[in-house]
Amino acid sequence: MIYSKMINFSLEKKLQLILPNQNKALAQVLKDATPTQLLQLTNSKDLNSLLVGILQKSIDSPEQNATLLTLLKSNPTLKELANFTSSLKTLQTLLTKQEPPLELEKNIKNFLGELNQINPKELKTKIENSGVFLESKLLQTNTPQETKALLQNDLKALLLQTYEEISNGNTPNKQELMRALERVILQLDYYQLSSHLSNGSAFYVPYSWDALEEGVITIKQFKEKAYFCDIDLKLKEHGELKLRLGLFEQKLLNINIQTQSKLLKEKITEQLSELKKALFDVGITPGEIRFIEDTNNSNSYATTDTNLQAGFEVKV
Repeated sequence: MIYSKMINFSLEKKLQLILPNQNKALAQVLKDATPTQLLQLTNSKDLNSLLVGILQKSIDSPEQNATLLTLLKSNPTLKELANFTSSLKTLQTLLTKQEPPLELEKNIKNFLGELNQINPKELKTKIENSGVFLESKLLQTNTPQETKALLQNDLKALLLQTYEEISNGNTPNKQELMRALERVILQLDYYQLSSHLSNGSAFYVPYSWDALEEGVITIKQFKEKAYFCDIDLKLKEHGELKLRLGLFEQKLLNINIQTQSKLLKEKITEQLSELKKALFDVGITPGEIRFIEDTNNSNSYATTDTNLQAGFEVKV
């Protein structure tokens, strides 16, 4: 893997949204890309020029973004990484062996939570401090005090600071810790790069659920008053579960459900009346709720994907 020099956290320094020579996910994609794929991205023959041009604040070529996003999502190294919560837990376990204890261990412990303990206000705070929005938030700070406060609460800032401390120190499990930190930072860079290329926000939910192997939640807007949420989960016991939620006029909700597990389908069916009641309680009117057998029909709410405006992706 290619790992670039860590960010200098001088309080006077404000970072660009994504630094071309800092994003390790981009470096990994370019490392694994074939010459033909690189030519699809740019006519530049110089890799350094490619890095500088590829993540400018405003890229003139949406086609280039789409090509790079496809490479990012299909990159074998990035696809093989564990989900982000698992990587954080692995890092946390390693940090517990550290003497004296590092502040990062306490922060990760406070940051992670169980799925059944989600609090909307707390979740919002965690997402804001998830590390995905660090650089863009730094651009908005106006004083050293604001910057310092931000760096003390943001997960990516804490990860990078800890990496520097460990790399300059001499601990028994130094190399193992650095590899775990690099893995987590690489995953954060993935979310930042994905957000930039899709003109949306890609992030993760910092909660764990024992029944879940991995999952992705994608939310996009369709025209003015319609929103779609695709939830793709891989469950340990029941395999894949796919849901598409369509919210219309801010209150009417349609749901498509797809699963190959008959047992899971029965369990969901048994809970539908409770689901409908819960939706009514929060002012949402449940419309059509149906099971979809054919994968090709899972996008039946929208005419074409090109009609969907930029949105955001969440990994769980």
